[in-house]
Amino acid sequence: MGKEIKLRIIIPINTGKYNQYLYDNVISVLPSNVALDVVNIKGGSESIECRYNLMENEPFVLDEVRQAEKDGIDGIFVSDMDFCGVEVAREITNIPIIGGFRPNSLTAMALGQNLQL
Repeated sequence: MGKEIKLRIIIPINTGKYNQYLYDNVISVLPSNVALDVVNIKGGSESIECRYNLMENEPFVLDEVRQAEKDGIDGIFVSDMDFCGVEVAREITNIPIIGGFRPNSLTAMALGQNLQL
């Protein structure tokens, strides 16, 4: 099937309690030549409830992006609706990075009759 592609999901909170759940939901739809891992940040807060948490967790997302580059990761998904660190991370690496809300909402708008948030 070709070259193995390495994808990483970064969960921008400092707990791993969602890692396995997210992994299980994504791995079932990936082709056999795609390797997936899921990591969470090593500092910051356990949830993003406000702009302060977003700012607090962003540097740790950037740390994980730098580590992904060292690990030879081909693409990153930051599983956060607030784009925690996504835009800044795009400035420090050439790895394609997407966040949760924008791609999903744009797809929903393209496919659906309406979008209720």
